[in-house]
Amino acid sequence: MQRKDLGSLEQQVHERILDLRENTEHDRILAMTTLRISQSLDVDEILETTVNEVRQFLATERVIVYRFEPDGSGVVVVESVDESCFSMLGRTIHDPCLSQDYLDAYSNDRVQSTEDIYASNLSSCHIELLAHFGIRANLVVPIMQVPGLTLEQGKCVKSSKVWGLLATQQCSGPREWKPSEIEFLQKLAIYVELAIHHAELLDIALRGHLRTYYSRREST
Repeated sequence: MQRKDLGSLEQQVHERILDLRENTEHDRILAMTTLRISQSLDVDEILETTVNEVRQFLATERVIVYRFEPDGSGVVVVESVDESCFSMLGRTIHDPCLSQDYLDAYSNDRVQSTEDIYASNLSSCHIELLAHFGIRANLVVPIMQVPGLTLEQGKCVKSSKVWGLLATQQCSGPREWKPSEIEFLQKLAIYVELAIHHAELLDIALRGHLRTYYSRREST
C-alpha cells in the first residue's frame, strides 16, 4: 500500500472514530434530556428543560419553542438565548409566509434546515421575517400533538395536528447543520410530544375531578 493510500485510510478511520464518539455523545445527552423531561408533568417545565439542553449541547445561539394559536398565529413560549441574539420570548408572530402548505409539510415531519438564509431557496417573504429576528441559520422540527385526546380551551377534543415548532438558530453567521444534529432534534421532539401529551392528559383528568367535586358539593 502506498503512503498516500495509507494516509487516506488513516484519515477515514479517524473520521469514523469521531463520528462514533459524536453519536455516542448524542445518545447520552438525549437519554439525559428525556429523563429530565419524563420527571416533570408540567408543560412549561418540560419545554424549558428542552430548550436549555438543546442550546447547551448543540452550542447554538438561540433555541425556541413556537406554539401555534387557533387563529393561525404563533407565540414563542420558551427560549434559551445568549448575547449573540436578542430575546424573542413572548413574541406573538403572525407569519404571512406560513401557508397551509407549510403546515401540511410539518404535519408530515418536514424539517427545515437552513445554513444561511441569504444562500437558500426560501421566499423573499420568509427571508425578511427571519432577518427581522436576527436569524442567519435556522434548524426547525415540528412538535406534533399525539393523535387522540388533547386539551383546547379547557375542553377535551380529538386532535392530530402540529402543536408547534422546536427551532435552533444562529444569529452571528451561517452554520452547517450536521445530519446527526438534525436527527438529534427530531428524536428529542418526539419525546417532547409524548411528554406534552401526558401532561395535558393529567390536566384533563384533574379538571374532570374538580368539576365532579364541585358538582357534588353544589348538589348537597
